[in-house]
Amino acid sequence: MRLGQNKPSIDQDFVVQDPPRAVRVQRGKQTTFIRASCDVRGSICFVRAGASGQSSRLVRILQLVPPEQFGDGIVVFGLSGATLERLRNDDALAEAVDALLKAGTRLSLQKNKLVASVGNANAAKSKEALSFYVGSAAIRIEELIGVSANDATGADRLTLPYIVYSTLSALVFGTCLGFLESSLTPLRIAVYSLALGFVFAAAAILVVIPVHLRKNALGGAVVFNAIVSVLIGSIFLGSSTAMIGNTYVGEKLVRAQDVRMVGTIVLTHGKHTNCWLYPDHPSSNLVQGVSFRRLPLKCSEVHYHDDPTPRLYDVELNPGLLGAPFVQSIRAVDAAQVD
Repeated sequence: MRLGQNKPSIDQDFVVQDPPRAVRVQRGKQTTFIRASCDVRGSICFVRAGASGQSSRLVRILQLVPPEQFGDGIVVFGLSGATLERLRNDDALAEAVDALLKAGTRLSLQKNKLVASVGNANAAKSKEALSFYVGSAAIRIEELIGVSANDATGADRLTLPYIVYSTLSALVFGTCLGFLESSLTPLRIAVYSLALGFVFAAAAILVVIPVHLRKNALGGAVVFNAIVSVLIGSIFLGSSTAMIGNTYVGEKLVRAQDVRMVGTIVLTHGKHTNCWLYPDHPSSNLVQGVSFRRLPLKCSEVHYHDDPTPRLYDVELNPGLLGAPFVQSIRAVDAAQVD
């Protein structure tokens, strides 16, 4: 069945009496995926030219495999030569691809499935028409390409490592935020978190992503999503590294100094309990180059009890590996011990 028969319009409601191929519609939070079987090995990806950084300076800067022009404002990754010419000159396929990309962001072939990614609003408005076009496009690609398009890896598989990286980094950050006893809120830690995140992101974007994606014809189709995932993951990982490094690594590598000071222990309650020592006289000379009004304190040191009365304490003050001081240990001074 060619697309010209019972051809629908994505701007009109209609009922497909004889669908060209069964399709499956899966709705996500923001995107609807419309799938049809397509018995062709390999992977190809149609995108709008310039959409989300595709086929633009990112591809050139990272020296990825460039896409080929498919139609007006449409490029394709994973096809070239005579095979591309056959698809490009097929009016039915060109019309289906054009209609799908006007409503969505991507039409990709992977794992013997042709998948259109469409925004939920457009999918709800023109579900039947879009399904018709996906099924028809799957048939035309089978007829025009044959059993194999290439040996390229699918877009989903290419982006999977970067999604895993960002997800694990977020989990590590959440674990640090929930279980590290010393709450590191000074601005200096935030600066170090961003700096470390920048280092991780730069290493991934300049080294890992090019080495990984240059091997695949669809690398340019996923580079933007890969970079976004890396940036998000690196920010989380940088923050986690700063928290772990300042406190737990700092306890091992940085020598604490014994200080006797008058202060008040305060607990703050929110999603987590945070404990603080407020010195009666905020000092800028205890830790060189650092001034503070309060010091993070391990709640296990004070057994989760407020002590609103200022008391004299013997404190092991750790300047922190990254320059954010915290109380490593604390002990109230008995009156008999006071000179």
